[in-house]
Amino acid sequence: MDFSFVINKPYLLVHALNVRQPTPFPEWKIFKQGIKKEYPELVKYLADHRLYEVLFLYLNADKLVEEFGGDVEQLIKRGLSHKAFEQLYRETEKYCAFVERQWKQNKDLVLRELPAITGLTLPSEDITVYITHPALRNGVALLRLNAICWGHPEDWKNYTTVYLCHELLHILTIKQRDSEVMHAIIELACDNELRIRLNGMGEYFNEGGKQVGHSELLKIEKKILLHWRKYLKDDKKDIFEFEKVVKHLLKK
Repeated sequence: MDFSFVINKPYLLVHALNVRQPTPFPEWKIFKQGIKKEYPELVKYLADHRLYEVLFLYLNADKLVEEFGGDVEQLIKRGLSHKAFEQLYRETEKYCAFVERQWKQNKDLVLRELPAITGLTLPSEDITVYITHPALRNGVALLRLNAICWGHPEDWKNYTTVYLCHELLHILTIKQRDSEVMHAIIELACDNELRIRLNGMGEYFNEGGKQVGHSELLKIEKKILLHWRKYLKDDKKDIFEFEKVVKHLLKK
């Protein structure tokens, strides 16, 4: 298994134009405000739809063109030719190179440790990772495309590798996609155990004084932590079976 890192320019533009995202640099704020005034309905649509759906639509753009006509093509054409986008793309290219370097440094350890933690067989095919600007926030598994969208500040050492693996586990546990328990297990496996093994040190739920994991999942994770530590000592690991055990425990 490997990750293949790609910058999809229309998606990079759309992600950075989303009104819910912060501003990566001052020039982008001015450009973003102008686009919002010129294409208010289209920008609202992009903000109201989850970004992985927008990416899917931009790779298969008929639906957007049907709904908004030439506005879609005009927005993309104008955006991709703007000086602010040139800066956005340059900075994203630099970040993409950083992400690829970090992955290459960590790949061998991940390919050894992630199956050891989860009991899962990693896919033989490459997983495409669509990279967006690092000053913005992006991290989602594209289950329909067998791919990942990623872009985020590097909050701590090997942050990117840990969360690429987090999203990978969402792909590998697609049948449990709506399971809060499985999401908590993924956080125990990647956000915590894999992070500590990658960095050679650390503690659960905390990295450099920062909380690790979603607040709404921490209650579950702390409740099952002793069972998780017992699970890690088991020679035959299977996170699907562990999920069943946890669900049974939580019913008590």
